[in-house]
Formats: sequence, C-alpha cells, structure tokens
Amino acid sequence: EFLRRCDQNTYSAEDVRFVNGNVIDLNVAPASATTVIYSSVMHEVHSYTGYNRDEIHRALKNCFTSLQRGGRVLIRDGISPLPATWRLTFLDEPTAATFAKFAREFRHNQGVTFRQLAASRVELSAHDANEFLCKKDYLTNWHIEVHEEFGPFTLPEWKGALEKAGFKALHLAEYCNEWILKNRYEGHVTLTDVNDAPLAWPATNCVVVGEK
Repeated sequence: EFLRRCDQNTYSAEDVRFVNGNVIDLNVAPASATTVIYSSVMHEVHSYTGYNRDEIHRALKNCFTSLQRGGRVLIRDGISPLPATWRLTFLDEPTAATFAKFAREFRHNQGVTFRQLAASRVELSAHDANEFLCKKDYLTNWHIEVHEEFGPFTLPEWKGALEKAGFKALHLAEYCNEWILKNRYEGHVTLTDVNDAPLAWPATNCVVVGEK
C-alpha cells in the first residue's frame, strides 16, 4: 500500500523508482549507485533478524557491492554507549513503572539484568540503561518498540563494521537530540556512575559515512 501511494505521486524528474525488497539484500545492479542512505534502518535490520549483527554486516556488504567506486553510504541511527555501569534514579512513578515493564519485556522478554539499589534507583549496564532512556516514551507503540534494540553498535563498532564491508570510514559522530533531552529525560530520571557522580546524557543518535 505504501508503494502504491508513492507511485501515485508526480515527480519533476523521471528518475524516481520504488523497489519492494529486503533492505539487507542487493536490490540494485552492482556498481550502479552513487549514494546509499540508511535512516533509522540498521537497528530494524538488527531487531527483526533475531538481534543478529551478522545481518547488519551482510547489508553493508551488499551496499558496498551496489556502489560505484567513490560512492558513499550514510547511516543515521541510534547508538550504544561504550561499555560501563550506570545508575538510574526515577523521579516520578510513571517512569519507575515503565522501567519495570522494560526490564521484563525488552527483546521479546529476554529482559535486562539490573540491581535494585532503592525503590526508585537501579544499577545496570550502560547499554541497557540507554535502551530504556531512548524508548521509555514510546508508549502508544510499546508492544513494538520494546522489542527493538535502538543502538546495535557503539561508534567504534560502526567504524569496524564499515571497514569490514570494505569501506573507508570518512565520518563518525554521535550527538544528542536536545528536544529529547529536555522533554523526555530531564525531570524524569537522573544518571550517575557507580560512584554516584553525575553523568552527561548519552548520545541519542549517530551519523557515520563510509566511502568505497
């Protein structure tokens, strides 16, 4: 239905084409593309293939094949923080209740391991804490979003994935969406290290660029 609606539109150029296929596969002729953009796609590849990182690598390899020499891939997606242990303190009951649901249901009820320090305070891996922070407000579609892993890779892991596929990593950056910080994080939860020292909010997204 999405493709049908798109095809009903009129475009000023005649070089627009929609392809119905698996984004992991090679969907265009080898060396026929100049640019490939994955915007909030790779975490879907990861989440809907049984959390299999190999499928991200396969998607990147097919992307490499599809590009002309000098072509570029741009990936914008969620990002996992570097390994660490964090503490979350919940400042309101809804946030604490949502964490309890997240801890049970994340990744098709695999859940997360955490240590309860107080009624509204927990200690857990930075990765799992970040997954909670960035999905805790998707309540309307919770039954879908709780099973997605928004940050399959850290920034160094994205560099390694690009290079494994044959790309030269041109740009690697992570950033914080200020609206998310102000409207979803601040006032609802605090973040500290294991010594209770305050931490800066983790990056919400990354942009990485590779060149063939």
